[in-house]
Amino acid sequence: MSYNSKKSSVVWDFYDVKYTDDSTAICKLCNTEISRGSAKDRRFSTSALITHLRSKHSSELTSAENDRKQHSSSSLPAAPATGPFTGDQKRKRWADTTLDDVLEKKQMWNRNHPSAVTATKHLAEVIAIDLQPYSIVENVGFQRYSRHLKPRYVLPSRRQLSENILPDMYVKLKDSVKKSIVKAKKVSFTTDIWTETNTTNAFIGVSAHWISQDWERKFAVLCCESFSGCHTGEKIAAKFDSVLSDWGIQKEVCHVVM
Repeated sequence: MSYNSKKSSVVWDFYDVKYTDDSTAICKLCNTEISRGSAKDRRFSTSALITHLRSKHSSELTSAENDRKQHSSSSLPAAPATGPFTGDQKRKRWADTTLDDVLEKKQMWNRNHPSAVTATKHLAEVIAIDLQPYSIVENVGFQRYSRHLKPRYVLPSRRQLSENILPDMYVKLKDSVKKSIVKAKKVSFTTDIWTETNTTNAFIGVSAHWISQDWERKFAVLCCESFSGCHTGEKIAAKFDSVLSDWGIQKEVCHVVM
């Protein structure tokens, strides 16, 4: 290997070359000439140079090597949070990993783990937004899919979803909508009553439309409930009054009802 390719090594901090053919190096500490090999076939090496330093200047060599290591470690960029990693980085990561770390990564998350809470929130949103049944968490295919994405996440039961998770999400969403709608100067409403074909059960729906303080058009379904009995004007008005009261909407802000 040529002199130039080796110059970055710590060895060359102690030497100068004497001749243009690079066959001889001069020790900067004691001015000793050290042969690097045959100039004829240019098979140079640093073996003799290292041997000289170790035998005559061991303390200086050790100090220089330590300085070089400290400088290299301080100038290296921080490893990214996710790969790719070099071989040395991977070995260091394994060396720094304890048995507790390995076992902790194998344990399932409990219900209150931050990552589990976030995953459950997104699961509840999927069920609510996409109108999926609670029983989706009991489907074998969905369970396999969930375990593949995050093996440490334990799916909530169908009962937990229907009795706790979705009702809690509804309360929080309702509170957010109520805070926006009570600030509106005027609110318009649309209503509808229909009968389900197969069961002949009747339902009533009430939706609100308003402009927010940021001049954004807002829309929310305030009510979708069973509506049994005769659909008289008095009964519809009473139901509408109960919806206004439930959402804290004053009659004075009602603009139009359709």
